[in-house]
Amino acid sequence: MAYQLGIPYGAFHTVTAPEHCAWPNLTLLPNGEIGAAIHNQPSHGEVEADVELWVSGDGGDTWAQRSQITQHEPGTTRMNVAAGLNQKAKLVVLCSGWNLDRFNRKTAPDDVLEAVVCISTDDGHTWEQTSVLEPPPGTVGFTPFGDVNGSGDELVVGGYTRGFEDGEMVATSAHMYHSLDKGQTW
Repeated sequence: MAYQLGIPYGAFHTVTAPEHCAWPNLTLLPNGEIGAAIHNQPSHGEVEADVELWVSGDGGDTWAQRSQITQHEPGTTRMNVAAGLNQKAKLVVLCSGWNLDRFNRKTAPDDVLEAVVCISTDDGHTWEQTSVLEPPPGTVGFTPFGDVNGSGDELVVGGYTRGFEDGEMVATSAHMYHSLDKGQTW
């Protein structure tokens, strides 16, 4: 079976981040740039990896890596993200991931990494890890997903967790977390 991609007149195809699996989470920055938090390896979480910020200043035509958001521990991959701006227009990224040893044995409850909270006060040039998100009782590993959104003094983010029964990960459940301190803690 063959597939063909038809590109409309005036449109073009571009490769932005070679050798990245990506899953971009886009955020419009206060200065008009577009920020994309992406996974930095060409694998779906099977090798050590981190999340990077890539930025476009020309509406998405071209992109450049600005920074590395996370710093993974040896034997882990950081990959699942939610991102957005807080009430002071600072970038907030929440990121979980996986223990890579799970490929060599039965999955364990601590194979889903705690989600870390990273905040940048300079449009993504540098990052500070401010806290971790604990999963709700009876669940395993909160995985942030989508956008960090705000209303008034509150930020909200969605994500999902897993359960662990009889040595196996089981059905997931969706959760909403909120922050009342501009994303520092959740």
